[in-house]
Amino acid sequence: MGLLGAGLVAAMTLTSCSDLGRPVRLEPRGELSVLLLDFGTVGVNRSAQRTLSVRNTGQADLTAIATLACPSIAIASGGGPFTVPPNGSHDIVLEYQPSAPETIACLLDLGPRFPRVPLSAVSALQAPGAQCVLQPDSIS
Repeated sequence: MGLLGAGLVAAMTLTSCSDLGRPVRLEPRGELSVLLLDFGTVGVNRSAQRTLSVRNTGQADLTAIATLACPSIAIASGGGPFTVPPNGSHDIVLEYQPSAPETIACLLDLGPRFPRVPLSAVSALQAPGAQCVLQPDSIS
């Protein structure tokens, strides 16, 4: 290979290397579907579920762990350690099932990459056969 050929190969090598000697670092980028979850008011001995999605918009696998220490609220699915591939998502389903009237405020922990997610719920006694009626029964 002549001098011109060697120079062309060297130029092609330099221009095809975008990091110029520094390694490209693929990083995960986590996003949460919500920053807080409110279950609203739930009747005693009833239940309500809410879902939080963890998305990875980065270029590497995202690892996290969903933990919760909260009375009456439990992780129904998606808890514990999990991995989200690039452009993927992971759903965490939380269930509130009160056994007495209470007001709950606690935090869902997803590990060091995420802020803790505040959870809130209120429960109330419901009379047997109680119904909710909307008056008027239509909106114009």
